[in-house]
Amino acid sequence: MPLGIIIFILILIVSVVTLFIAVSFFINPQEKKLAIIKPMSLSTLYVSLLGLCTGLATSFKIASIQSGEQEIIEISPNFLKAITESFVPPIVGFTFLSIIWLFVAIGMRKYQ
Repeated sequence: MPLGIIIFILILIVSVVTLFIAVSFFINPQEKKLAIIKPMSLSTLYVSLLGLCTGLATSFKIASIQSGEQEIIEISPNFLKAITESFVPPIVGFTFLSIIWLFVAIGMRKYQ
């Protein structure tokens, strides 16, 4: 299984668990749930950035292999496609973070 898929699955797992905690906080606001959401959000952020870095590193590695002994790396359509696909994990992770903190913000209104 490629590394990118493993990291993407990790992003989904961490994000969905954090989302369930945020929905739980939305339904029944408690301080201990909020204390769990903050570090889980950070882990979602870091895993998303890890996905970006892994995707970019893989893209550059493939480009360097394709260019062989040449000193100039040609920018091929496949390279550009790989670069754009590198941004999918952070987009998914940041979308989950936006939804998570929306639930937290509404839950905080109930809490006060």
